[in-house]
Amino acid sequence: GQVVAITITPVGSSCGLPASGNCQALPCPSPTVDPIALVPVCANQTVNVPSFTSTPSGATFNWISNNTSIGLAASGTGDIPSFIAINTTTVIQTATITVTASDGTCTGPVTTFDIIVNPLPIASISGSTSVCSSTGTNITFTGTPNATVTYTLNSGSNQTLVLDAAGTFVLPTGNLTATASYDLVSVLNSVTNCSQTQVGNATISIDTLPTVSISGTTSVCSGTGTNIAFTGTPNAIVTYTLNSGANQTFVLDAGGAFVLPTGNLTATAGYDLVSVLNSVTNCSQTQVGNATISIDTLPTVSISGTTSVCSGTGTNIAFTGTPNAIVTYTLNSGSNQTIVLDAAGTFVLPTGNLTTAASYDLVSVLNPSTNCSQTQTGNVTVTINTLPIASISGSTSVCSGTGTNITFAGTPNAVVTYTLNSANNTITLDASGNATLATGNITAAASYDLVSVLNPSTNC
Repeated sequence: GQVVAITITPVGSSCGLPASGNCQALPCPSPTVDPIALVPVCANQTVNVPSFTSTPSGATFNWISNNTSIGLAASGTGDIPSFIAINTTTVIQTATITVTASDGTCTGPVTTFDIIVNPLPIASISGSTSVCSSTGTNITFTGTPNATVTYTLNSGSNQTLVLDAAGTFVLPTGNLTATASYDLVSVLNSVTNCSQTQVGNATISIDTLPTVSISGTTSVCSGTGTNIAFTGTPNAIVTYTLNSGANQTFVLDAGGAFVLPTGNLTATAGYDLVSVLNSVTNCSQTQVGNATISIDTLPTVSISGTTSVCSGTGTNIAFTGTPNAIVTYTLNSGSNQTIVLDAAGTFVLPTGNLTTAASYDLVSVLNPSTNCSQTQTGNVTVTINTLPIASISGSTSVCSGTGTNITFAGTPNAVVTYTLNSANNTITLDASGNATLATGNITAAASYDLVSVLNPSTNC
């Protein structure tokens, strides 16, 4: 017989068959992808895709990516080269890789696999830049939901917190008296296990609390005033009360001072600090301080005394007033003179024997213990009553058994005392200042002698 050689030409996905014998189709190569290529990676991570293999072996590979934003080329022949995964979004990025294998005679079926790139978690930090001493604020962390954030406080050891499902965490600082610096270190997505270092800071500086003090004279003389001095933080607003009344305010100057006049006082005035506010930092605090101005009563004095004396005699001028006070007075409008009241508040000033009127006028009175003084008005004028006079006259001799008249003359209505033969007798002059005394008939010498004269209206 004849041997016939049959040649079979590949059609479609068939393959070459032996030149003789039974015809059997051989499989086209199929690419095999190592499963490690399917493991998700984190952005910025180097991706090493394992080499492709095929069954049967010996094929060449063509691949195409539907997403180049992850850092992978659009297509290629052979193995996929290593590349740095990119994901600038906040969601997972996936690239589907289509691989075909060819052995030169036919092209095998298509195989696909995904390269999954997880985004890196992020975190930011914010908060107040300053707070008043002994107060606090909140530090706000914002970023990838449920991420674990690592931070430090004042460059101390690492501390962590977990953002909530909305990607936030509010951290109270507590009350601060010194600067607190919060620094981001890193952030971790515990689901994808992706992490990265983070840079961010919130520094809380401390604004010193304003202060103020109060001072002033502790007492003043009634009807006078003084100044209350406030000293503290420059330009601070000070709140105070007067006698526990409504709050009042003023502003310290750039030197931190304010002088408040009290005005003239007649009753105790109590100034109490309430609070102080720094309007620049808005920091304030209550303040305790008091300046109480008590009132020293003004000293007083009065003057009294006999208003008239007999010429050549004197009297006493009495001063009465505040114990131990110094009294200034004048005599007959002359220069000022002073006396000091005793512990009972009295002083008796003898006039000495006077022959002319003496006028005593108060000028002022001073309390040396309080240094309070005031002018005083008061007068005692001592007038002089003229001394009464009397004379006696009459015949110096008479015939025995006869009499005569003794004539007294002098101050009208005066009472004249005389002696008759050494025995006192009195006679009153009439309104004209005359009196006549009949001796009666006498047989022996009679001696009339003046003794004294009294003006009953002046008692001189």
